[in-house]
Amino acid sequence: MKARLQAEHPSLIYERVERPGKTVSLDRAVERITGAARIHLSTKEKRAIRKAREWRDAIVHHEFELPAYQVASVFVQLFEFVSSFHDEHTGFGELHDRIDAGLWPLEAALIEAFRRDFVVYNGVIVPRWWPAEVMKWQEATLLELHGSEYQALPYGVEPGWE
Repeated sequence: MKARLQAEHPSLIYERVERPGKTVSLDRAVERITGAARIHLSTKEKRAIRKAREWRDAIVHHEFELPAYQVASVFVQLFEFVSSFHDEHTGFGELHDRIDAGLWPLEAALIEAFRRDFVVYNGVIVPRWWPAEVMKWQEATLLELHGSEYQALPYGVEPGWE
């Protein structure tokens, strides 16, 4: 995103455009991408950026506890976002041409994994196994939590909800 801002105007990558120094945060970069660079970000793109920030913060603050398969899923999703943002919102040419040749096998594996492991479900890109998991839990009549069983209630009929 900073590279795209810099292409728009070199000073846009700095927190204070009048005094170059510290570069912009991700939130400020998004504001400037949509404002100064006049790039429309879709809901999907904004969601990907928000998730990337959450994952980055969790990793930096040592609060990152995901199973290996979820980490791989996150990485694939981030690569897909970077790739599509690069292609749709920059004039930098093919992303593939900017990737070190030694990483091309990893790039190919990430592209293949995204196409194989993700589907669109209810308008959202999710891991392929997610829709079946959602349906399983929607059909559950009893839920167990900390050794106690609870009757599953349909959304909207919970006691105390209007």
